[in-house]
Amino acid sequence: MAIEVKTVKASKKVADIREYWTPERIKAAKPVSHKPSETTRKAIEDASPDETGGVDPSTPKRNKAPAGILGTAPDLILLSEPVPNPQQYPWCCVGKLLFTMNGEDCDASASVFGKNVILTAAHCLHDLEDDAWAENVIFIPAYTSGEEPFGRWTYGTYTVPQAWEDGQGDAYDYGTVTLRKGGNENQSIGDALGYLGYITQLPAEQEWTDVGYPANISEGEIMIEETGAFTRTLEHGTIVGKKGDMAEGASGGPWLLPYEQSLRINGAHSFGDDQFPGEVFSAYFGEEAAEFLYFTTS
Repeated sequence: MAIEVKTVKASKKVADIREYWTPERIKAAKPVSHKPSETTRKAIEDASPDETGGVDPSTPKRNKAPAGILGTAPDLILLSEPVPNPQQYPWCCVGKLLFTMNGEDCDASASVFGKNVILTAAHCLHDLEDDAWAENVIFIPAYTSGEEPFGRWTYGTYTVPQAWEDGQGDAYDYGTVTLRKGGNENQSIGDALGYLGYITQLPAEQEWTDVGYPANISEGEIMIEETGAFTRTLEHGTIVGKKGDMAEGASGGPWLLPYEQSLRINGAHSFGDDQFPGEVFSAYFGEEAAEFLYFTTS
């Protein structure tokens, strides 16, 4: 299987993009909004709590975060709190993504998973409804209340699955951005900060830590981590849900799993839905996501 992709190149110089994002523009940027696609909406309407391998979200479960890293949440309490030290690895690999879509300045979240590549949601790069593509894309790792401790990196290209552009639904809501050298020392971002690993094709029943800049919790100014257990799958297992309350602004932020003494990316924040309060969703990172991520980093 050879995955088909759509790649878009930057049309502006690095300096022009960097200078575009003044502190005033960053502050005024609106968190990108994304509603489930029509196919996902139909799956939501038809879903029952224990359909397609899901579990009833009201069932008491113990939310365990990686020992020694995030602590442990008590039963039935969602762990949602500011990241204590965003400048420390692995949290420094998460940051604020800024871009212009349809002439409007927007913000979201993303994470570094290669020497010069970040992962985000496809809807942060391509608006299906208006067939609009992102411009002025910039990434600020460990952004905190206007502070940019490591500087900023601008995009060279970005890539989404062709299936996303073709409207095949939220099972393909992931995309990557290749960054040019930047930051305080004009380096590749992986050389400056390191980068996160990723893992795919695991069983859907996991417990993730969702990391990003949700407007509903921190007004998009502070990095938030939120640990929650698996709730259900949608669309024949191609979309997975977890407990969570992070809304707009968290789009594209990584879903992290502890694996072999490290935290690895196993999803990207896609959407929430009024019919499932207290739940958020990501594309399931299966065979196609694995091929996409390998292709965009090789």
